[in-house]
Amino acid sequence: MVPVEALLCCANAKGLVHKSPVLEPDGLTCTDVLSSTLDHTCCIFLVDGSGSVTEDDFTCMTSFMIQVAEYAVEVGATTHLGIIQFSNEVHVESAPLLVDKDASQFTDIVHSMRRMNGGTNIALAVQKAGQLFRNIRSSNFRQVIALLTDGRIDSYQVREARDMVSRLVDEEHVAAVHAFGVGRGVDKQELIRIISGACPEHAVNNYYLPLLVLDDAPW
Repeated sequence: MVPVEALLCCANAKGLVHKSPVLEPDGLTCTDVLSSTLDHTCCIFLVDGSGSVTEDDFTCMTSFMIQVAEYAVEVGATTHLGIIQFSNEVHVESAPLLVDKDASQFTDIVHSMRRMNGGTNIALAVQKAGQLFRNIRSSNFRQVIALLTDGRIDSYQVREARDMVSRLVDEEHVAAVHAFGVGRGVDKQELIRIISGACPEHAVNNYYLPLLVLDDAPW
């Protein structure tokens, strides 16, 4: 686990109310994050704006992104953060922005986001992330994707998304893809299948974290 992923875990652990345990992959703690020197990294958030995501779920995801940006400033990380919202289509909310001394521009963009509604095309969002990464390739940034979703898609969409993740790793040299479960009835196993295209098999569970996971409605 490298420092930027620890930054994601730290923001997860510090600021949200959880219905499931907070996990810190590879035994890394928030203290480790704040005392480490972060790599030059570009992290693109893929934010689920589909119809199965409630306004509370969406607020959870936007709050998390703001927390990550604020921690990047706190620890002096040289980090670029970008946002792609997806449903049936994708919308680039923000191309990667430098967040090191001031997160205000990034947080203003996050606050202005509105949920798209519709379906859940994760593969298309991953493809769009690859296009954004290509624009900064010459900067030699470590490229990381953070997928925020409930993962409620069918098996064909899962295979399509996993294949796109694998291609992104092979062709664009993306270093890691993380999945963060948000919402009611999060399908953890399907999310793990998606990100397995970028992770060693023995470690794939370390790349999934619950942000706010609720049980399915009883009706």
